[in-house]
Amino acid sequence: FVSSGDSIGASTFESFIADDNPTVDVLNATGLDVSAVGNHEFDRGFAALLDRLPTQYGGVEDPATDLHKTDFPYLGANVYAKGTRDPALPEYALLERAGVTVGFVGLVTAETYSLVTPSGIANLDFGDPLEALNRVSAGLSDGEAGNGEADVIVALVHDGSSNTDCAAIEAENTEFGELVHGAAAEVDAIFSAHTHQRYNCTIQGRPVIQAGSYATHLGQVVLNIDPENGTVASWSSALIPLAGSAPPEPAVATLVDAAVRAAEVTGSRQVGSITADITRATTAAGAEDRGFESSLGSLVA
Repeated sequence: FVSSGDSIGASTFESFIADDNPTVDVLNATGLDVSAVGNHEFDRGFAALLDRLPTQYGGVEDPATDLHKTDFPYLGANVYAKGTRDPALPEYALLERAGVTVGFVGLVTAETYSLVTPSGIANLDFGDPLEALNRVSAGLSDGEAGNGEADVIVALVHDGSSNTDCAAIEAENTEFGELVHGAAAEVDAIFSAHTHQRYNCTIQGRPVIQAGSYATHLGQVVLNIDPENGTVASWSSALIPLAGSAPPEPAVATLVDAAVRAAEVTGSRQVGSITADITRATTAAGAEDRGFESSLGSLVA
């Protein structure tokens, strides 16, 4: 059970008003194995992200905060210490399932530097995801990465296409298009994110999948491994609708209900007053128009 990032940051009121601790608690309760970092994981700065992680995953202990720890590693193979190529986060994780070692490589869009507050990432560089993927995959496939060889390599990429048509995705001239074309042959599957689209494609002979946003769907890839040589003999993939598909998991429902109740209390506190409506800009016809100044934009600025 994996994620391609943006689980925390820019979240719903019930989560962000509690420092996204409810979301981390839910991810832990559902047994998330590993995640790539998304750009929103850096919304509060790199120091806050490190305070989310246990020390075995490169995290730090900051007694001044009350941020809940993840039970899973956050991966960022193209996130480097400023001015270097020294990894600032774990680049990959190895998980064994049924005697098969699966290597997960986490990547985030190189545009992250322009998507979050600069001061929070002042000591980081965000490199080329394709270069990082192929560099780490080469080490995992030949067993030189330090933790042993991976039979299967899966990329968790916090980037994606704005298209939903597989032919258009395969033909697009974008950073993500370059990644799906240029990923090394050792990469057996690519889970993407960031663009909130749903697609289930075969590109370069491997699954390239994105499952939308806010858990409306689950992206599933099934890899059948040849026991003789550890290679992928066949595979299938699917987008599985989740809304209304099963009763809530009791442990998760308990966490969600508690977060909603707490947010109702916090959200009912008056912190100010207004003398007129605060709105987005609109056209003469009344449609939203993000290209003009608005009272909401001015307030936020």
